[in-house]
Amino acid sequence: MYNAHTQLTDKFFYGEFFSAGVQPPDSLYPNILKVAQELQKVRDIIRLPISINSGWRSVEHNKAVGGSKYSQHLLGKAADISCHRMSPKVLNVYLSRYCNFNGFGIGLNYTHIDIRTGKLTIWVY
Repeated sequence: MYNAHTQLTDKFFYGEFFSAGVQPPDSLYPNILKVAQELQKVRDIIRLPISINSGWRSVEHNKAVGGSKYSQHLLGKAADISCHRMSPKVLNVYLSRYCNFNGFGIGLNYTHIDIRTGKLTIWVY
C-alpha cells in the first residue's frame, strides 16, 4: 500500500523514515505521518531542508545503534534530525514553539524529537 516514494507532506517522503532500507510495518504509518506533519510545520517556517538521520527503527537496527529497548523509534513516533544550516539548539527553539513533540534529545550535531504520550521530556546526549 505504501512505499518509499509515498509522499507524507510537501517535503517528506515515507522512505526517509525507513530503518536501514527496511520499510516499517503498515500499522506504524499513522505515527510516521504525524511526525512528518509536525516537522513540516517547522520546515515551512525556516525554509531550510531538514534531514531525517534516523526515523523508524527495526528491533535489530535499534540494538545495533545502541537505542533504548523502549525507544519511540520502534513505534515510528520519533526521528533524529538535522538542519545543516542551523544548529540543533536553534532548531530546537523552532521545534518546541511550533510543533507538538513531547520528547527532545539534544545532540551536538542532531536533534531527537518524538510524539510520545505523557509529559514533556528533554535530555542532552
